[in-house]
Amino acid sequence: MKRRIAIIGVGLIGGSLGLALKKRNLAEEIIGVGHRQESLDQAMRMGAVDRVTLEWEEGVKAVDLVVIATPVSLIPGMVGDMSRVLSPGAIITDVGSTKEKIVEEIDKVIPEGIYFVGGHPLAGSEKRGVGEAKADLFENNVCVLTPGKKTSFEVVETIKSLWEGVGAKVLVMKPEEHDFLIAVTSHLPHLIATTLVNLASEVAGEDERLVSLIANGFKDTTRIAASSPELWRDIFLSNKNNLVAMIDRFKGLLEEAKEHISQEEGVLLQKDFAKAKTFRDKI
Repeated sequence: MKRRIAIIGVGLIGGSLGLALKKRNLAEEIIGVGHRQESLDQAMRMGAVDRVTLEWEEGVKAVDLVVIATPVSLIPGMVGDMSRVLSPGAIITDVGSTKEKIVEEIDKVIPEGIYFVGGHPLAGSEKRGVGEAKADLFENNVCVLTPGKKTSFEVVETIKSLWEGVGAKVLVMKPEEHDFLIAVTSHLPHLIATTLVNLASEVAGEDERLVSLIANGFKDTTRIAASSPELWRDIFLSNKNNLVAMIDRFKGLLEEAKEHISQEEGVLLQKDFAKAKTFRDKI
């Protein structure tokens, strides 16, 4: 069944979802909601949405499904507000990079007859804005769904079908499981990239020739450090316990490597590299 869908936040992810749904003719109507008319107009020109509005109340009126593609700190409050005006049976999902805190807070405020499924498509880039949106962004990428305590199997299947329809491979897990694992695969790498760039910036202040020595290895490793500072501030704080725990584990491994280097333990150092290569070759 085709649905009327409102996308709150028509940027890279929201815009790409709109383009993907339109390309595959999977929605009856797509309404884009945002806070910048310029971005909404661009989404219209690109064909990501059918109509746009700056007023979320107008955008979610009589829709079947709402996709929230905003910073994670805004999601629970938005769900609470829009739940009061949505039609009975409406489903809300999101694309936030953390899940446990969001699902926990929403479970407390969402009324009977309105349903929420947490979602996190593992797709995107360090670039942002609807101008970077692509209809094939989600193809062959994983999208994690994290049902809350009030989420029925049927509602989960509806959102699963949405993401599979745009080419994603769907995994369903508990919110806390998602946040534990994503701290390793997404959040810690971002912190490492950011810290490495900040170190390079410090050393460049001592010798500006460093910039001339930055090649593809450094650029590839630190690409994600060019992402939105505001967005990642919210993500880190929303998953602080898991991230801090993984920082401690990473520090332990870093200290081991430091010891191997300082003591010139070449055999152990080579084992570190070999272990990493074996796992990296599998992914």
